[in-house]
Amino acid sequence: GKSTYLETQECQWTQKNETIYFPMSLTLQSGNNFIKGEKATFDTKNKNVLLEKNIVSFFELADFKKNSSNDKEELTKLTSVGPLIYNNSQKSVKLPHATTIKNLDFFLSADQIEFFLTKTIKLKFKTLKEMS
Repeated sequence: GKSTYLETQECQWTQKNETIYFPMSLTLQSGNNFIKGEKATFDTKNKNVLLEKNIVSFFELADFKKNSSNDKEELTKLTSVGPLIYNNSQKSVKLPHATTIKNLDFFLSADQIEFFLTKTIKLKFKTLKEMS
């Protein structure tokens, strides 16, 4: 029921490896979920994705309680130097380098983040820096 929009400058299909490679930037939007990055690879056989660098994403948090002073829907922003690794068999998204996630109500900065996409999303993060 949602339209999906994909934008890229170049796309290469490798039948032998069953991969689609986006050597420049890739932008993907579905509903209020948006992701942009550079140098992406999509393994069409296993449905795994690698987005190598300069990642920016906006998304809605499911069941997140809105700030009572703000009746507008909030989007959460994720930024990372990359890479972003989606593992379809584990239903996980891993960001092994510096990443921030923020909206009007919170700010999270971590050296590594991993999401597990289940009915209730689980989040693991590791940080070596103190957060302020």
